Amino acid sequence: MGVLVLISAAGGRGGTGINAPNVSGGGYVEGKFNLTEGEKIYIVVGQPGSNACSHQRNGEIKDVCHKGLPANEEEFLRRHGWGGGGGGGATFVFKYDDKDNVVPLIVAGGGGGQGYRSSGTQHKKRILNTYNTSGSNGVTTHYSSGGGGGWNGTTLYPQAGYSLLEGATGGLSCNGSFSVQTPGGFGGGGAACLSGGGGGGFTGGDASTDDDPHKSGQDGSNYFHPMIKDENVISHLSARTEAFVEINFLLNCPCDYWCNISDWEKPVFACLCPAEQVLSPDGFHCEDMHVTLQPAMMEEVFDMRYIIAIGVSVTVLFLILAAVLICRVNQQKKKQNAKLVRMELNSTPTRGYAIRTSTANGLLPSSFLHSTGIMAEYNPNYEFVVANCPEQRLNEINANNLRLVRALGNGAFGEVYKGFLSGVPDVHGELPVAVKVNKINREQVCLSSFFKGHFDSHNGCW
Repeated sequence: MGVLVLISAAGGRGGTGINAPNVSGGGYVEGKFNLTEGEKIYIVVGQPGSNACSHQRNGEIKDVCHKGLPANEEEFLRRHGWGGGGGGGATFVFKYDDKDNVVPLIVAGGGGGQGYRSSGTQHKKRILNTYNTSGSNGVTTHYSSGGGGGWNGTTLYPQAGYSLLEGATGGLSCNGSFSVQTPGGFGGGGAACLSGGGGGGFTGGDASTDDDPHKSGQDGSNYFHPMIKDENVISHLSARTEAFVEINFLLNCPCDYWCNISDWEKPVFACLCPAEQVLSPDGFHCEDMHVTLQPAMMEEVFDMRYIIAIGVSVTVLFLILAAVLICRVNQQKKKQNAKLVRMELNSTPTRGYAIRTSTANGLLPSSFLHSTGIMAEYNPNYEFVVANCPEQRLNEINANNLRLVRALGNGAFGEVYKGFLSGVPDVHGELPVAVKVNKINREQVCLSSFFKGHFDSHNGCW
């Protein structure tokens, strides 16, 4: 369950110098955050930096604060290393992520301390709002006031303020002296020497590197996390404003990421998601773009898939039916043609297609043909028979060596039968032959070798 809260934070003010009564107030940042129910928020509230004349124990110094500086004030101040105000501490609001990394939500910077007689020449820090910005500490040297502590910097000198990850304590009194008390405020404020201490912040404020009594410390920088909404940032608050953190509960929001509230009274809100995600169909949760499809889009995609599948199926079915139909038609044509050929070959002798016999010279006795049951069939190769063989060149063949098998076909001048001829020189076994019976002179027969569907040079006629 999401919780919408308004977080407001102010940093601690900087301390005053002996002759610089003006105060640099702390920064102020507020904004709305969507948090998860049960999520822990951690808070560090900055303290103000010490004033130069506050909490002093040394009697001589107390007299200076009440009666004023002696005639040799510069020598006096140099001897004690004192006169400026401490830097104010920053206020931090942060949490831990699921990998135990510290994540800053809001940082309100502390004000810089004033120098002994500050002329305001020290520059102020800018507002930062980029998460990747380095949260370093402010500049500190060995003989200067302390710079302010940042978010994750490293402290090298005791007068410098410590970063949040180091504990966020303020810098110790200048040079560790116990005779003066101008420490930096809790929250990373830098302690003061002659110049002012730097304020704590996301990036700590710098201190004067040469401890110039005319320079104040820099303010610490403000910061807000990119997930903030409706942010409001004020660089400096009034000197009378103390540091604080305020968290106001706005709405028990069911949104995963952010509640965009249009009416606080009812309330009316709409859930929003980060740029890389989209809102899920339930209206509350965020999901990756490549995973989520709106219902209308899903229906459109599925409809298109169905249309494509149906179209492909119909096309394949049509092609199959067409192929089957073509095969059936061709098969019927072949059967019809075969039937017509058989009818022609088996028709009456008056048509000239019956098997004729000749008993001349005892060549083809009719009893032989009838006993073999020869049936005439159509021969498609008959038209290619070589018929250019002059009759005078043909050799006579003994009909007793001829064995007929079946009729092959007929032509305009005769009928052809398949047979086998034995006793042919240089041929072992029987030679396949075609026997043609002339319709005009049935006693003349022409033999041609029949091999592989055509006639070769082995032929004869008588």
